[in-house]
Amino acid sequence: MHTAGPAVAAWALALIGLFNIVGSYGSGVLGAHHSKRRLLAGIYLARAVVIAVFITLPPTPTVVLGFAAAIGVLWLSTVPLTSGLVAVMFGTRYLGTLFGIVFLSHQVGAFLGVWLGGLAIEQTGSFMPVWWAGIVLAIVAAGLHWRQVAMLRGYCKYLLQTGVTFSQSYMEETLARYPLIARLLVEDAEDQGIRTSGGRRRCDGPLRSSTTPSGSR
Repeated sequence: MHTAGPAVAAWALALIGLFNIVGSYGSGVLGAHHSKRRLLAGIYLARAVVIAVFITLPPTPTVVLGFAAAIGVLWLSTVPLTSGLVAVMFGTRYLGTLFGIVFLSHQVGAFLGVWLGGLAIEQTGSFMPVWWAGIVLAIVAAGLHWRQVAMLRGYCKYLLQTGVTFSQSYMEETLARYPLIARLLVEDAEDQGIRTSGGRRRCDGPLRSSTTPSGSR
């Protein structure tokens, strides 16, 4: 950042704030019509890509301002989606308390980011360790959300194989429209030991025995 100068740094902070509005409003609109989990996975993955591109380019004013705009869009865009998922999964009765816990964890993460950044600059003379840690965490977050999306798609593909007349897209849209049902399916899958990958389905434990006719192999 020192290459770009303090004036560019101030403009970058202003752009982050401005594009926070764009990102949070846009994600709220998209979350009303599309899968919140899938959108969150895309946002986290986009963060990883944007940060990776930024740290590989020279910190010119154009690069810094472009990064500020992009990260501004991706920063608070998770808030409407996260609060929406909390409301759907746990109801609205304790939404304030539950979202407060979510927000507290975000603030703890913000503190750790600043503190670890200072520690990194003192120990290594560079912020690179923290940048790369941010990339890794973003990829992990995207993978956790996308795994559940893949699990639900696996359900849909299995139902198609059993002769269900509904289309894949119709079932996916229905699950996106009723996320509480989607959550219950995911929880049941995890309890029963189901794992999906690339549309394949593997059953083990109680589910296999319950789907196998008595006396048959």
